[in-house]
Amino acid sequence: MQRAATVDAFAAARREPGSAVTRLARFVLERFPPARYGTLIAALVLCGAAGAALDGGEVLRIGWNQAWAAIACALAFVTLRVLDELRDEAADRMGRPDRPLPRGLVSRAELRALAVGAAFAGAAVAAALGPAALAWYGLALGQVWLLDLGGDRRPAVLRGMVAAALLHSGIVPTVLLVAWAATAVPSASAVPAATLLLVWGAGLALEVGRKTYAAGEERPGVATYSAALGRSRALALVALFLAVTGTGAAVLAFAVGVSVPVAVLPLVAALAVSSVLIAASARIGTGALGAGVPLAVLAALLWPVMLAWGFP
Repeated sequence: MQRAATVDAFAAARREPGSAVTRLARFVLERFPPARYGTLIAALVLCGAAGAALDGGEVLRIGWNQAWAAIACALAFVTLRVLDELRDEAADRMGRPDRPLPRGLVSRAELRALAVGAAFAGAAVAAALGPAALAWYGLALGQVWLLDLGGDRRPAVLRGMVAAALLHSGIVPTVLLVAWAATAVPSASAVPAATLLLVWGAGLALEVGRKTYAAGEERPGVATYSAALGRSRALALVALFLAVTGTGAAVLAFAVGVSVPVAVLPLVAALAVSSVLIAASARIGTGALGAGVPLAVLAALLWPVMLAWGFP
């Protein structure tokens, strides 16, 4: 506690100009850019709405419930991002001094206030969508809190990069269920299970892909999957999770009665991308990986939407 207060006092001495609200807005734009995250959140909400429509044999309709679900989901991910910044502060001061906390854009106290405000605002929006949406939102926040625990405070089984990835992986499917609950209650059929598998794999592929760097790009004190496992193994993990995503997409198509040749298309595409990742791991740059994995995930999230709208 005393160390955190000392760090905040030091940062306050070189705080960037502007009001707290202005600086927090700059923080969100910098660390949670709407163009990148907004697109994926919109696709996740559409995926949940489409899954619910396919599950109930209904026509996919997009309305205010889905818009509010998108706001709730965005606030959940803002909370996660802020807690990530607080947890990674020491590593950022060592290896990424250009990040908002080390350079004095915001203080720890301001970020804590933003995290609490975003969490409660998201809970209020989820409550307006109904008790089921609020329950799933509460579960998502619980997972965010567990992820935020420092490695030395987590249960032993949850320590390490791969364990952290698996812990992280539950958040995206749970947030999907917030969006699903805004439309309908999931049934016990294969449709929700396949959609959740698709989203689970997609979330893991994004998580591992964004923390996989080339050897010359590793920074001291910054934990990455490439540093912990080796770059080729980290890329193999990304490939595995993309294959899981493709499997979920194929099972979903089978479950709603799509013909076999069409149903296997996402699995074939995922396996092709995975094969390239493994075969050309030494030649794939960080920029290509950072752009390619989100695009593959975006396409997978929109697959249920295509099925719900009768294409292919």
